[in-house]
Amino acid sequence: MPSKPVKQDPAKGLWLRGDTYWLAATLPGYGRIRISLKTADMAEAIVEARKVRLFPERYLGEQSGSLLEEFFAHQERRGVSASHLKNTRRILTQFQGDGKLESISVTAANKWWTKTLQETAPVSATAYLKAVVFFYKWAIGAGKVKTSPVALIVPPKVRPSVRKSFLVPADALRVLDACEDEDLKFCLYCALHCGLRRGEVVAARPHWFDLDAGLLHIQNEADWLVKDRCNRTIPLTAEFLDFLKVYGIRKPFMFRPHKADNKNKRSWEYRTDFRLLFKKHLTQLGITGITFHDLRRTFASLHVSRGTPLYHVAKWLGDHPNVVESTYGHLLPNDARINDPWTQARAMGG
Repeated sequence: MPSKPVKQDPAKGLWLRGDTYWLAATLPGYGRIRISLKTADMAEAIVEARKVRLFPERYLGEQSGSLLEEFFAHQERRGVSASHLKNTRRILTQFQGDGKLESISVTAANKWWTKTLQETAPVSATAYLKAVVFFYKWAIGAGKVKTSPVALIVPPKVRPSVRKSFLVPADALRVLDACEDEDLKFCLYCALHCGLRRGEVVAARPHWFDLDAGLLHIQNEADWLVKDRCNRTIPLTAEFLDFLKVYGIRKPFMFRPHKADNKNKRSWEYRTDFRLLFKKHLTQLGITGITFHDLRRTFASLHVSRGTPLYHVAKWLGDHPNVVESTYGHLLPNDARINDPWTQARAMGG
């Protein structure tokens, strides 16, 4: 579950020297800095200090390289992941074409947007536009440009499709019991018994599994981060524990430890994958229209439909209880408790 943000004292690092407020702070990439805020008013000093923290480039001198490289240096200091930076770089490079980002005209931006909509799905096109909008928001705040050429572009309203695919209990058991490949079976258990995402299965490390305590700890790693950046712990079922005692604790990864990470992979690619193996297994069972993520949905749906508290399911999934209720609670809606009032009424009447 996401933790509550820690509130920071807005006046932290400020001190009054003579009739001017100064800021002392440690900024990623700049180290310890001291800078005059050029005001004697505390409220104005707090506002200026916030700007310095957000856009140090504007106050601490020019950076070397192009505007694009300045932006990525800023993003790296913020701790943005390498895969996200790689994807953003591709979008911005395509947007600027042969020109420069600081001199792109509104007409050129509109042509890019029209072409993007024609060649890309609306959802992806909107994501590309958001990346460009964010860049110019930074550039304006950092004092690099005055206006954004994409400010007047309005993306289409896209209603995301809601997937309702999941396995009924009988099919879920069949998928597990009929699997003869131990590596794939490990993946199936992770999803059906613990609700793991595909990327979490691939990233699973040996120290995540505490067989003595019967717990699975999904943790942020130096080279991999949980989707919501929050560690979580899931109890292991007795059946999964029995499987792990035979499967063993493997190093450096639980799934395909011999497969090294490919440093040249695209941002959306995992260290290794098992989609073809999974698809072949389900095809042999005559099950169609099911993705691996649907197994996570199955895990949640089975628990919610059988009365497991939403708080526990949400905690295991790393989602908010409201998300669990709205996304998974309807998939197996049959509930014998619907009969309770009438059963009791007839019993009293009799």
